[in-house]
Order: sequence, then structure tokens, then C-alpha cells
Amino acid sequence: MDGEELKQFVPELLEAQYPGRSREADPHSGDIVPGGHLGWILDLDDCVVLVRASQTSHPFMSIRGGIAHAIPRSEALATHVATANKQLIVGRLYLAYADEVAMVVFEETIVAAYLSMQYEPSIKDVVNRFENSLGYTSEWAKTIREKYGGQPFSADDWYLMSF
Repeated sequence: MDGEELKQFVPELLEAQYPGRSREADPHSGDIVPGGHLGWILDLDDCVVLVRASQTSHPFMSIRGGIAHAIPRSEALATHVATANKQLIVGRLYLAYADEVAMVVFEETIVAAYLSMQYEPSIKDVVNRFENSLGYTSEWAKTIREKYGGQPFSADDWYLMSF
């Protein structure tokens, strides 16, 4: 699948799996989705996800799930996230700091070159990896917020995940 096909595939996938729950990231928001990546926001009951499709010569899809933001900054949080990353089977957790607060985001990247609409197992693999990403995001959102505080991402906070 090339960049143009991926650009069409991502919103179709989101609409098929989560009807009426996704929208394109505002194209007038400057560099919020930088580097030639088109973005879509998926707003579910317990998490918000930013999905990007690269328009590079080696296209890929990036899935970023918002776990929590405005978390009080602590060494314990940093240690917890570092330890969790060693246990993840897929994806990774990112911890970003400001002066007083932090945020945690889950990310998974899927290379699009092997995807083909004519080869259903490749599409099923994307759906499975997407579902796993949502599962990790929901699971870690509950864990992090219960243990360290912070706010859940809302559909209006998605731009925080575009670091």
C-alpha cells in the first residue's frame, strides 16, 4: 500500500470499526500534525486516539492513544512507565514532562508497505494491532490515573499527543 492508498484506508478502517466515532484532525491547525502526516481522531468512551498516515516513500500508520495528561510529575511515575515498557509485547509508552506535570501516551506503528486490500490477512493484522493498541491504552489509562492522578484525554485534547 502506498501513501495515497493509506490516506484512503485509514478513515475507511476507522469508520468501519467505529462508525461515527472518528473525524479528521483540523487541517487548519498549523503544524499540529507535522511532517506530512495526515491525522484522524478516534473518540471512544474511555480513550482518545490520534491515528496518522505518513505520506513518505515508506508509508506507515501511527496509532497514539492518550492515557493521561496533567499528571503530577514524579520519579515514581517515570519508573513505572519505564518498567511497563519492558513488559509490553507491542507498542511503547511515552512519558512527556512539563515543569510541574507529565503526560503518558501509548504508541504503535504499522508499516503499510505490506498491506493490501486484496490480501485479507494483512488487513486483519492491522485491525488486530489497532484493537491491541486500544486495549493497552484503556488498561494503562486506568492504571496510571488511579495510581498517579491526571486527566483523561478528551476529543479537544488530542493535539497534546502530536509531540
